[in-house]
Amino acid sequence: MANQSLTYTEAFPVSHGLLFHHFHDASHPVGQGSISCEELYEIVDRIGLRHFLDAGEWMERARVGQLQPTDLCLTFDDNLRCQYDVARPVLDALGIRAFWFVYTSPLQGVTERLELYRYFRSVQFPDFDSFFAAFLDYLAATPHGQGLDTIMGSTEAATYLDEFPFYSLTDRQFRYLRDVHLGEARYDAVMEGMINASSLAMADIHSKLWMDAKTLLGLVGSGHVVGTHSHTHPTRIEMLSDGALRDEHVTSHRLLADLLGTSPRAMSHPCNMWDDRTLDILDDLGFEIGFAARLEVGQTSRFLQPRHDHADVMTFLGMRS
Repeated sequence: MANQSLTYTEAFPVSHGLLFHHFHDASHPVGQGSISCEELYEIVDRIGLRHFLDAGEWMERARVGQLQPTDLCLTFDDNLRCQYDVARPVLDALGIRAFWFVYTSPLQGVTERLELYRYFRSVQFPDFDSFFAAFLDYLAATPHGQGLDTIMGSTEAATYLDEFPFYSLTDRQFRYLRDVHLGEARYDAVMEGMINASSLAMADIHSKLWMDAKTLLGLVGSGHVVGTHSHTHPTRIEMLSDGALRDEHVTSHRLLADLLGTSPRAMSHPCNMWDDRTLDILDDLGFEIGFAARLEVGQTSRFLQPRHDHADVMTFLGMRS
């Protein structure tokens, strides 16, 4: 339910970004958490267009410490083609320039599994819970499914990532299985097995999922700010070794600098994960600001600018229950 007594900026009186990922239209499938162009319009309209700064202005105010509590910006993570096709026309119509945070391996032709698996879930199953039931059935038939009932009933799984209130119980259980119980290699084996047993057509899937270099250059040419979001988007980047962690950020910084002709000045943390090593690396590379994925106040690092996920924003505005 919408809070009828407070406006959005009264309820959340701290300068921050609104965080978006997936959008849907006739060409991009409806998926868990995806929104339409009409819903993006409505979010901005209900909050008030006057509160949204262009990304460049927001970054400059952040740099000199002049952001006001009602200053907001729009941010898009993951370099997704659906963002350009669905959200970009809305921004053009509203006259807003946004932050676009790119993980760079797809620019080298790599079809990263994280987004591929989401696409598989979206086009092969009617909803996330249907996918999760099939995932559990498949997992139970593998050596990795031992003790599955105990894990599913554990407090650790039920409370995993509980700092994100928009995750359902099945979301938390799935992410716990993926990140903690299975780990990357075993999770990939399970998902690849499910995909191979499905009817998913793989032709041209890369161009359906990510923006290309020409598109990103067009965004910069139109005044938007393109920044980094690591190279391969690890779901637990803070668990990487020192060398692997540095390589994620150095590689994405270098590739984007080569593409844009200037060093990226802004970034966002994949899956809201970082540690002190990360912040040191960002400082070494000369970044000016970085964005987290939670609406926290009192952060002392310029690399932990707060953001509010669109799902929570829509709940507050009464657009979703």
